[in-house]
Amino acid sequence: MIEQSVTKVSYTGDGSTKVFPFSFPFNKASDIHAAIYDSSTEATTELTSDYYVDTSGKKFCYPGYPPGQEPASSQQPAVLKRTQTITIYRQTEISQLTDLGDKYPLPNIEAMGDKSIMILQEHNEQLARCIKTAISDTETPEQRYLEMQTYVSATRQSAAEAASSADYAQDMANDAAASEHNAATSASKAKASAQAAAQSAGDAGDAANRAKSSAIDAAGMLSQTAAYANQADQKLAAVNAMSVPAWDPFTSYSYPAVVAYTDGNTYRCIGQNIPPGTIPYNSSHWVRISVLGGDDFFDIDEWGGIMPRNYPTYSAYWSLDETGGIMPKGTEDEIIDATTTPAERAAAAAAASASEAASSATAASNDAASISAAAATATAKAAEATAAAKRAEDAQYLETDSDGNVTFKATT
Repeated sequence: MIEQSVTKVSYTGDGSTKVFPFSFPFNKASDIHAAIYDSSTEATTELTSDYYVDTSGKKFCYPGYPPGQEPASSQQPAVLKRTQTITIYRQTEISQLTDLGDKYPLPNIEAMGDKSIMILQEHNEQLARCIKTAISDTETPEQRYLEMQTYVSATRQSAAEAASSADYAQDMANDAAASEHNAATSASKAKASAQAAAQSAGDAGDAANRAKSSAIDAAGMLSQTAAYANQADQKLAAVNAMSVPAWDPFTSYSYPAVVAYTDGNTYRCIGQNIPPGTIPYNSSHWVRISVLGGDDFFDIDEWGGIMPRNYPTYSAYWSLDETGGIMPKGTEDEIIDATTTPAERAAAAAAASASEAASSATAASNDAASISAAAATATAKAAEATAAAKRAEDAQYLETDSDGNVTFKATT
């Protein structure tokens, strides 16, 4: 008579226990099995050795061995840890080997048991074709199935995004190849122009006049190309930012991680193990590193009034003191440096150099001995203009849309 439906029991290790009792009935020792689940690895291992079933006391011993057959301690597995759970269960062979004989009604009685065994064997064949969880699994099959569906969906989405990224990368490579070709062409033209300028230096008087005129033109050209170069640098930085991964609300970030947020900016983490879900633009653990220009120390509130921003990063005229208060920046020179980009300052310096070249060229017209030096100066300035022209030419493939986003120009 079978009075209970329980067929398994589980125990969590404590680092010392080796004997685990069970109460469900069984036919023979080989019907008793066990599996160990480790929560640190989420892996389940079926035991095939190093255990012993005490059939008289209904005890499962692990590590355990028949009396007198224990190996050396160094050859035995470790006692179960607190992260491990052992599940002891019954797995009876589905067969009926009892023969009651041929005297009535024994064949009929034996047929009843045979029919039950056949039904169980059919059920076992069907179950063998089902998706099952491990016997020590802490989640239900329904939960595991939902997790699998979520994983498959996420995998498909990732594959689609990867394909899109590959297409975009190919487009970028094509544009880069075109830019490289254009740059080589521009460099060849610049080289030819420089050679022509060197040959023209033979006529001292004409070269001096041309140098003076070219120097004045170069000043304006350098000023304009510097502005183009500055735009190109900013657009190139925006292109580089396209490779920054999107912020994931379920990820814990640490310095020096960089992410792109939905407000269009990129941020760098300056903390360690920042809790998932910490929004970059509203946290002191993140700083904005994208360059938008302008002054972000103040904002307009909902009534139209001026209010300080919570986490300012850049201003031409304001800075934060040691207590976090807003104060004016220092000298006029510091303000000028803060309000101009490196490219603009370089353009101003180039313009000054061009003006000096013009003065040198004027002096060269009165002093034949200075003509060669003036020509060399003009050649150097032409090389600077060539480099600036290259950056400006690279910039022609980028543009800013109505929302202030940097994009590639449409091609026909």
